[in-house]
Amino acid sequence: MIRGSNTKPHSAPSALPLCSKFMKMTSVSHPNEESKNQSSSSGLKDNRHELTISSLDTTQMLYIDDFFFMLGNSCNASDQSEYLFMVKGSEIKDHFKLHTKTLAIKKINIKEEKLIVSLGYDTIPEEGKTGDIDVVGAAGRRRCIKVWSYSSLIMGEYNDYVQAGITGGFEPSMSSPRIIELEDNVDSPPMDFLDVSACGQYIGVVSSRERITIHKAYPNFSIPPDKAIKSREIEVTLRKSSSQILSCHFYRDRISNINYVYIVASDMIYLIDTEKKVSETMELTMNEVEVIPSCAYCDNISGNLIVSQSYHNDPNVPPVGEAIYNLDTPPTLKFLSEGPRVFTKLYGKLMVVVTEKENKSKKHYLEIYDAGIQILYYSNSYHTIHEIIIESSTIYLFVTHDEKNGIAEKELIKLTEITVGEKIKILLEKSLFEQASQVAINAECSEEIKAAVAREQGDHFYLNRKYKEAMEQYIKTIGYEAPSYVIEKFLEVQNLDLLIEYLEKLIETPITKNNTLLGNNKDYTALLLNCYLKQEKKSKIEEQMIKDRGSDSIFDVETAIDVCRQKQGYSDLAIKLANRYEKWELLVSIYIEDSNQNITGALEIIDEKIKDVKDKLNLLKQYGGVILNRSSGFIHSEKKMSNLLLKITKYLIMKKKNPGFKSPEYQNYSMRDDKDDIKISEIIKIFVDNNDSLCEYLKKVLDEHGDDANKICGDDLHLYHKLLECYLNKYSEKRSTNVHSTISKIDNDIKDFVKINESKIDKSYVLYLFRFYSYLDGIQKLSQQLNMNQELLSVFIEKKEYDNIVRLCKEKGGQEKDLWIQALNHFREEGENFKLQECLEYISEKEVLTPLMVLDILKNTDSDLKFKYIRNYMFGEIKKLDSKIKNSKEEIEANMQGIAEKKKEYQVLTTTPQQFEQSTCSKCGDRLTVPTYHFMCGHVYHESCVEEDKETYKRVCLLCNKQFTEAIDRKNLFEGKARDHQQFFTELEGDDKKMDTIATYYGIGLFNDIQKELEENEL
Repeated sequence: MIRGSNTKPHSAPSALPLCSKFMKMTSVSHPNEESKNQSSSSGLKDNRHELTISSLDTTQMLYIDDFFFMLGNSCNASDQSEYLFMVKGSEIKDHFKLHTKTLAIKKINIKEEKLIVSLGYDTIPEEGKTGDIDVVGAAGRRRCIKVWSYSSLIMGEYNDYVQAGITGGFEPSMSSPRIIELEDNVDSPPMDFLDVSACGQYIGVVSSRERITIHKAYPNFSIPPDKAIKSREIEVTLRKSSSQILSCHFYRDRISNINYVYIVASDMIYLIDTEKKVSETMELTMNEVEVIPSCAYCDNISGNLIVSQSYHNDPNVPPVGEAIYNLDTPPTLKFLSEGPRVFTKLYGKLMVVVTEKENKSKKHYLEIYDAGIQILYYSNSYHTIHEIIIESSTIYLFVTHDEKNGIAEKELIKLTEITVGEKIKILLEKSLFEQASQVAINAECSEEIKAAVAREQGDHFYLNRKYKEAMEQYIKTIGYEAPSYVIEKFLEVQNLDLLIEYLEKLIETPITKNNTLLGNNKDYTALLLNCYLKQEKKSKIEEQMIKDRGSDSIFDVETAIDVCRQKQGYSDLAIKLANRYEKWELLVSIYIEDSNQNITGALEIIDEKIKDVKDKLNLLKQYGGVILNRSSGFIHSEKKMSNLLLKITKYLIMKKKNPGFKSPEYQNYSMRDDKDDIKISEIIKIFVDNNDSLCEYLKKVLDEHGDDANKICGDDLHLYHKLLECYLNKYSEKRSTNVHSTISKIDNDIKDFVKINESKIDKSYVLYLFRFYSYLDGIQKLSQQLNMNQELLSVFIEKKEYDNIVRLCKEKGGQEKDLWIQALNHFREEGENFKLQECLEYISEKEVLTPLMVLDILKNTDSDLKFKYIRNYMFGEIKKLDSKIKNSKEEIEANMQGIAEKKKEYQVLTTTPQQFEQSTCSKCGDRLTVPTYHFMCGHVYHESCVEEDKETYKRVCLLCNKQFTEAIDRKNLFEGKARDHQQFFTELEGDDKKMDTIATYYGIGLFNDIQKELEENEL
């Protein structure tokens, strides 16, 4: 509601800045043309189209749909009666008679219908007389309100209301006005002010000095004739007997939808709620002021009421000023121009004031002010300003110019505002930055435009070395101006306090898609904190810590933590920041890397604060080696580290077995993606260079989880093998120290482990591990189990167990001749002549190796002693070869003798007839009967006993054919081999007795072609 105010200004304001370019002036009526068309006709009706606005003497004006409705008379016409003239441009289109005497006119819009409401007097002829008579008394005058249809007026469809009213035949219609008769009070003459509410429901009339009458009608005033319009009189108790009501103004509050009426008295403003049955009048204190008649106006959009007031009894203020009243705020007083007021209007936040000044020929002075930003928008002077109307965003003036050539031209002028952008540009050019900013705010411009204005003002202050004021403006540009622009300026002048102020505002600005110029927030945070550190403002850093920030803040916590860590004595702030903003990874880093180590605290953070198991492992992989190395002297930390890793391992195993696994023990454990397949191999990486810890970890994991743990170890990892490798690694390390007790314990651990887990390990891989770590006992045992004689021989050689070497060669050397070769080489290199002699004797006896191979192995021998054993071996082999040669010669002689005998038999068979004396069949044994078959071998068969071959159609001896076939096949085989050179080379490469292979192939004729070719070449 309206609140009263006793506040008065004590001095006149200084002159306001003039920005006359803020309004564009255009002529509506073109006065230069209309002066040529003025007519001297004496009749109005017959010559109305020849009249122009310059001939009108106007008192009031309306604007509807590009038409101006001017109330007055024509000073050039013979008929000086009052009419409502309809004007477009400079031409009068039509005229209407509203009343005998019209006091006021208003327009209202009801939905799509436009109405004109008039207040006036109608003269009523006496009974028995005709025509109009000017009778002032109640019997000869009727005061009434009429509601006219605008559409009917412009179509020429209206009735003579006077005649209709007199004859009593008036019927309300759209083409006739709706008449509301008013009561005249002779003792208290009525005033001539009319106002209509914005929605058209209320019509208010000042009916007497201290009374107004409010008429409530239907929205479209289409009330049946038998229905009376409800009227309500409101009497106002005036402060002084000399006071009187000047006007009333309706306003409908857009929020509450309540209709209010301002009542303007000569020394007071009142407010009444029209909806209440009992009128409650609220006074607005004006403190010894006097309202100027006809200078009160209510803006229907804002609900503001402007009133021009005189201050006669206050020497500290100008004699005349304007007060703006509102439903929610106290009156605002403005003192803008001196001189008597003619008109006062309100257009949004613009005040339109016309003052009367005696200045030669010009006496009316128009000024348009912006009451909010204290700017004079427009000013001009005219001889006379007859009327001002405000429509939407346009101001219309009806003015009379100074006389030229004896003619005073009248003109309709339209004033429109320039664009907001043009206004701001003009204000910036005039260095009116505050006003430019206010214009942007009032026009609800974008934040980019407001920031641009603030930057211009900031630059202005900066150039004038008003750094504090400049910073106030630069802060307004945050998010829309690159911060580097401001930072560079204040780094140049080395004003850290102002730079800190800017950076504090900057990091509090949330990041949005509209402020893309914020740049690298890490740099701004670092710069701010470094400014704090330079000025030793530790408390300011703590203030930044405790502020609540959203996720869109550009304050970079990680950068702040890093800056605090770098400054000695500020690590505690880094820890507080990390805790407050839950930067657990950074907190772990602080606890481990900084001088104030807290390894236990770091492990607790990883266990309790960091939820995702993968993140836990990443941190342990990053710092695990450091933690284990540093905690070597702290048993508690080492144990906590081991327990944490075992806990994580158990969680992974349980999740693998049951994806929905949950437990109070693991309430701080989760996996971002259930598809994450974390392997124990990732945990093992933490134990780099910490074999003892890894060995202990694996032992506990396998003891507790066994094969379940092995299922999540990874494709390239076997936990049993890895633990064995840890044992072997320890064995290898301790062996270099020659601490026999420790070595013996580890050796037992290895043997026990292999024995217990024999079924769970891959012996081949274990053998590889044994070989890699030179664990001979293990190699020996596994080689025996796997029948890997070469490995076993290598162990015996390394252990120098010569008897075992010879024994193994005798047992397995028959099938694996490489064992003998390896043994001979070893004995030769070591100079073990006795063992070498033993081996040679066994080789010679069993013919394991050829003499050439033995000679090749021992050919590098330089010792005479060794040559003695070689000589004995070679003599023995030569004797054996000599014996074989003799045997071969005897065999050859026997074969040659057999060949000679066969040749003789062949000769006899081919040259001498054979006599067959056999009387029985060689197959069935029955007596022979013809037909019979006799073969050269001497066998005889019945025809039925020897069948014909299906392929060759020949009969063969059943007893000799098998031997004959085998001989033929052997011959074909020899001939095939004689042509297969590749087979020869394959056998030659794989056979130790290469000369035997060569001799065999020589015998079957492999080299016959070569020999024949050589013989031919010799010939």
